[in-house]
Parts: sequence; structure tokens; C-alpha cells
Amino acid sequence: NWARELLDKFIIGDEGQENPPFPLKQVFTSELCELARDSKVQHFERILKNAPGKPKYTDCLFFDNELGNCRQIAALGVTVCYCPKGVTRDAFEEAVSNFPCSNGKIIGK
Repeated sequence: NWARELLDKFIIGDEGQENPPFPLKQVFTSELCELARDSKVQHFERILKNAPGKPKYTDCLFFDNELGNCRQIAALGVTVCYCPKGVTRDAFEEAVSNFPCSNGKIIGK
């Protein structure tokens, strides 16, 4: 589907760096790659339940183009980036540079 295709097209890193660029899909195992239509909170809870190493909410970074979803997930203690125009390089870099930010603040808002 389109979301999995995007994971393949979203490249992390730049040519000429110590580590070569790689598609974002290499970061996710099948247990972590889940597409759902229920609430973002329930979705997030399932992902963390299935994730190896039992990460906490504060270990996570969440991107969304809907402010309501961002508010719900930020309330859990997750670092959240509001991306009304999609996950741009600038939005991604801002979120990573502010990680962790588990005080309920929404990056990009």
C-alpha cells in the first residue's frame, strides 16, 4: 500500500556522510509497521506492546498532519511533530533536534 511505499522512498542521511543513506523502511520490523483506522492512542499502544525492548512513550517520535492526533499522542509523553504539509526534511530535522520532548509540547505548532 501507499504508506509502506513511502517508507521505502523516505531516505535517511546524505551522500558523503560516514554512514550511507538508507530507506526508512530499514528501521522498522514487521511488528512495528502497522496501519490502522482506530484511534492513534490505541494504535500507538499496540506498536509499543509489540516492539522489541519494550520502549516507553518517551522513547518515541511521532509525526502527524492532524493537530488533534498530535495532542492525543503528546499527552502520552511522546515527542510529537505537527506536520500540516507532510514530513518535510525541515520538520524531520526539527523533531530530531528537539527529541526527547515529552512535556506535552508539540513541535512545529
